[in-house]
Amino acid sequence: MDVDYFKINEAAYDRFSGEYRKVRETNKEAVEEAILFINHIKKISHDPKILEIGPGAGVTLKEFERVGLRTYAVEISQKMIDTSREVAPSTVYTKGNFLDYNSERDFDGIFSRFVLHLFSETDAYGFVEKAYDLLRPGGIFFASTIFYYSSQEGFIEKKKEGVSALRYKKRWTIGELEALVKGGPFEDFKMSVIDKEHRKIMVQFKKVS
Repeated sequence: MDVDYFKINEAAYDRFSGEYRKVRETNKEAVEEAILFINHIKKISHDPKILEIGPGAGVTLKEFERVGLRTYAVEISQKMIDTSREVAPSTVYTKGNFLDYNSERDFDGIFSRFVLHLFSETDAYGFVEKAYDLLRPGGIFFASTIFYYSSQEGFIEKKKEGVSALRYKKRWTIGELEALVKGGPFEDFKMSVIDKEHRKIMVQFKKVS
């Protein structure tokens, strides 16, 4: 791909940061997903260290900090980091592309909410491999995204609360998501539709222990 779509997505989410802040306190679905992840992570470690990929306005990081998880986050947009830090100040933030993220390979869990579809299909394989590599043995990965009935990827205008910007998006089918993770060295692979009306799906796996 000739165009650096990560730079375009960075600019888009810099633009959207204020709009995400406005709806932060009403995002109950994000809180529910965070609680689901917390319930799983507490079963595998008494002092969990977790990474969130693309924390946005900090809704889920706030929940993770509230229950005492050791939190790290990687986010492509500095304005989103600034917005998230308002409610999740204890997190260690790294600005950048997750595919370039360098850290110790010892996370008990990695959480990602509506980020996977911001990577091309080719790069998404690197996304999953990177997440697997950063987990400690027995660590867990949770990622929610949107599924579609036909596959497509490219630049699409996103609108939120009256603000619009161009961003790169991959529209995943369920079959493509299965192919993305089923061929890997994962344990307890699970994919479940969490909101059929809005086509929201959760992908989970555990690193081989």
